[in-house]
Formats: sequence, structure tokens, C-alpha cells
Amino acid sequence: MNQLKNKCQSETKDFFDQARKCLCQSSEELSQAFAEFSVTMKNGVAFRTSTLFRQSLLRLAKKVVEVVGPRQIEIKDIQDVAIDTLSKIISENEGNEHDWATLFPDALFNNVLVTYQYCGPCELFRFEGVPVFLNGGPIKVCTAQEFILQSGIPTSGKDWNLIAKDGNWPDDSVNLSLDFSVHGIVWWIDTHASKASAPESARWLAEVFISAIRLGVRPADYCHRAKLGQVESGPFSKSFRISREIVYNERVFHTGGSSIIPSYKIDERFVEDFNSETFQGKLAQVMRPKKASLALRLSNGLGWLSRSRQAEDHATRLLLAFTALESLLSNQDQFQPVADGIARFSSVILSDEPESRIRTFDELKGLYALRSDLVHRGDRNIHALNANNVQYIAESVFSIVLAQSNLEQLHKEFLSSLRDASFGGSWTASAVGSATPPARVPS
Repeated sequence: MNQLKNKCQSETKDFFDQARKCLCQSSEELSQAFAEFSVTMKNGVAFRTSTLFRQSLLRLAKKVVEVVGPRQIEIKDIQDVAIDTLSKIISENEGNEHDWATLFPDALFNNVLVTYQYCGPCELFRFEGVPVFLNGGPIKVCTAQEFILQSGIPTSGKDWNLIAKDGNWPDDSVNLSLDFSVHGIVWWIDTHASKASAPESARWLAEVFISAIRLGVRPADYCHRAKLGQVESGPFSKSFRISREIVYNERVFHTGGSSIIPSYKIDERFVEDFNSETFQGKLAQVMRPKKASLALRLSNGLGWLSRSRQAEDHATRLLLAFTALESLLSNQDQFQPVADGIARFSSVILSDEPESRIRTFDELKGLYALRSDLVHRGDRNIHALNANNVQYIAESVFSIVLAQSNLEQLHKEFLSSLRDASFGGSWTASAVGSATPPARVPS
């Protein structure tokens, strides 16, 4: 906290000084602020929100986000916390302005750094013959009953109760005047993020988790997960997809309907592989990756692979699959074209055979040209096979790297090993190793 406080010292003082000047200290000042529609009230304290007040508050919020990171906190969180914290100090220390300035910085950054956990519906997994529970570090998948029992969350208040129910989470489940119901199977995620950032952080962590499972654990028999090219629902989506549309011509028309979303079957063999020491070790690394490590780049790419599978159109799916490959295989060398690097390194990972490497290189270079046309000219001239090919290559690359590489190594060391092998040698992944790594496949 001290490091954050020191880096934001100037912005904190500036906001405090402006807020102090804008404090409404009489009923006349408060009435005038209301008349000008420029008042903010919290904890019985009112501030006249002048332009300088708003600007100083925004500068403070932007500085905190710059230091902490936008994935952990939102500007709105900091603005709300700053006003709430200062108003509480003023309310509790009325008339003692010296204490306001002394207490505010520590109280502000203690409150800014508060993080939240997240609970939401999980209908993407189907548990058959095994207990409903998966543990992936900051992520758990469990029953609503287990969440309420173990989380320590309050279960009742003056006008409401929190209860667990069977079945899927309905759309109209929130009614705090009566009951708030948590339904069926849920995600329970430690987001390490602020209140406003928690939903997006939870979604991203769930997406990394899903791709790690998809590429790192053998699928159960008769698993109805999304196939190549099939749209996968988001982690918090409902188990049914409803299509509201009419597609027609002069002879016939077709109406929309409902369908069950593709899901991941969790059975005894899956649970055994998921809980194995090898996979849990890999999962721990990608869910909480170290700075500059291969695990960090792999984790970023796993999240983008999930976003790619969720894309409804071919162009977006291709673009996001390439984003995943760039997350893993790009470097800081501005002199090497991105397309060449991705194509070369992917070909090295997928095969040791020169002819196979050439085919993969040429295939990816051609597909990357479509990606460039899309990004730079908005050209959506991309069909299903284009998107399928990029998805297949990307998932193959990530599966091999996840299974065979030492994820603790520096990312630059990983790229160095690929570069060395690209001159005709065999690639050694510095394996920590899976007992049965996936076969390396050509394009």
C-alpha cells in the first residue's frame, strides 16, 4: 500500500485540496449546489462538484489505475471510494480539519485495495457420476449449497434471505425484498479485483480455466463440448440458446428456436486427470502466472482462445484466434514481421519435419493476410474453413506447449528455443512434461 500511496501522493493531495474547497458548510451553500445541479452527497456530507473537483478526482483515479492495473480496478471504483472515504472522515471528525488531511491517504488506499470474490451461474459443465466440484486455484466450480456453506457470505438481512436452490439460475432471481436465490452449479471465483472490475475479471479467469481444461485434459467419452467451428457459450451463459429470427425467401421461411448449448462432460476419468499432480501444477501456473514467464503469455492466449470460440462470425473467430497466437509467439523485436514469427514458430512447435513446417508456414502466412485485410481495411472476406484452420492450428499449438513446456521459464527463453530450432533442428520444449503429451500434428 505504501508504494501505491507514494506514487499517487501528488494526485491525492490535489483531490483533497479541491474537495476541501468544495465542501458545503452551510445550508445556503448546499441549496446553491442543488440549484446548479452540481452536488455530490455521501455519509451526510455534501461537496459542490466544480470542474476542478471533477478533474482532480479523475486524475487521481487515472493514476491509481496506471499503478494498480486496469484488470484489477476501474476508474469508477476509485472515484466512488475517494468520495466515500473522505466524507466518512469528515463526518466522523467534524471540525477537526487537521485530522482530515492526516487520515485520508491511508484510509483511501486501504479501501482502494479491497478485492472481491464472484459467484455466478455455471451451466457449461455436466457432472455425471462424480461430485460437483472442480478446484482450480482462484476458481472453484461447486453447488450453490456448497458455496453458501463455505463462502461465509451473509445469508439474511432485515428484508431478505440468501438461499440455495436446485436447477438453473433464472433471469428474474433477484428480489431483495423477499429472497435472493443461488441456483444449481456455480462459479466461485477469487477475482483479486475491485467491485466494478470483479465481473470482467471473473469472466476472464473462467475463460482461461475453460481453455486450459479443453486443451490440457482428455475429453470424457461422448462429451458434447463445442466442436471445431461451433460456437461455445460464455462461462456465465444459460444452458439453452434461444434464436429470435426469421430467415426467408419467396418460397420458404425458417424461424428461430432453442437449442442446448455445447457443454463439457465431467466424469470419473476426467476428474482423475484434472486432479493429477501434473495438470494441477500447470493449471496453478496459468491461473496465477509470474511476470515475464511463459505461463503469463500462455494464460493470455488461453483467454483469447475462449473468446474466439464464443465468436458468432468467422471473421471475429479468426481475428481472436490469431490474437491468441500472437499472445504466445510474438516478441518485442520490431524488426521481425509478426506474421513471419507466428508462422515460423507455430510450424516448429507442430512438427520436426521440414516439409510439414513449410506447409504450416505457408498456410498461416496466407491466413494472416486475411487477418491483415480485416484489421486494416475492414474486409470480412473470410469463410468458415479459414477460421477453422486458424482455430485448429492455435489449439494444437497451445495444447503442445501446455503439455510439454516448462511454464516457469522466461518467455524470451521459450522464443529463443523456437528460433534456434527454426533453422532445421528439433525443438526441445524444456519439458516438465505430461505423461502422455498430445501428438505433434502438421497443418
